[in-house]
Amino acid sequence: MNGSSGRRLAAVGAVAVVVLWVIGFFLAGKPPAFDASSEKVVDYYANHHKQVLIAVLMVSIGIAIFLAVMAQLAVYLRSVGQPSLGAAALAGAAAIGGLFSVGAALYGVISQVVAMGGADPRLARALYQLDQFAGVPIYWLTLVIVVSVALAAHRRVFPDWALWLSAVLAVIVILGGVSVKATGAFAAGTGAFAGIGFAASMVFLLEVGVLLWTAKDPRAD
Repeated sequence: MNGSSGRRLAAVGAVAVVVLWVIGFFLAGKPPAFDASSEKVVDYYANHHKQVLIAVLMVSIGIAIFLAVMAQLAVYLRSVGQPSLGAAALAGAAAIGGLFSVGAALYGVISQVVAMGGADPRLARALYQLDQFAGVPIYWLTLVIVVSVALAAHRRVFPDWALWLSAVLAVIVILGGVSVKATGAFAAGTGAFAGIGFAASMVFLLEVGVLLWTAKDPRAD
């Protein structure tokens, strides 16, 4: 689907992604800290088995919609003479989709193995930590898309407010990208700054939705 109808559908999709991912990430309650013991990790999955599986479905559906939204963003950027920015945004989105898919699969596999019984607690903990660490490159890939939108705004493709909002969100997303410690505010995946970075990413998705909804058809210029 092309033109303004496609962009507006993508804008609605951006909101849907935020809803799916926010609910999906918090459906099973607060996850264990990155450095939590093996027993705590196993208990979490054992006590939230159904919620985890539903969350995997919601996140997976969100990934598919996210890629469609980013494809519309890339198409629009190309149509207004910014093909390199469109390509960068789409490449970043594709990589995010891949990493998110692996993370969702790990999240679900751990839950299924724990529910089946006989799971090695140390292996469950290691896979859980791998799942959390997968979020680190996602923040940097998100930054690629944020910067692409900021540059587009700088080049007058989008309104001025998008430049300043994207710049602020870029800084916050970076905080998530440098959260690689095992404990504290900078703990990978579960630290305060990782959470703030995730929130900034969701705000950015809403920003993209607004930009796509209000974008002018280049053929009308």
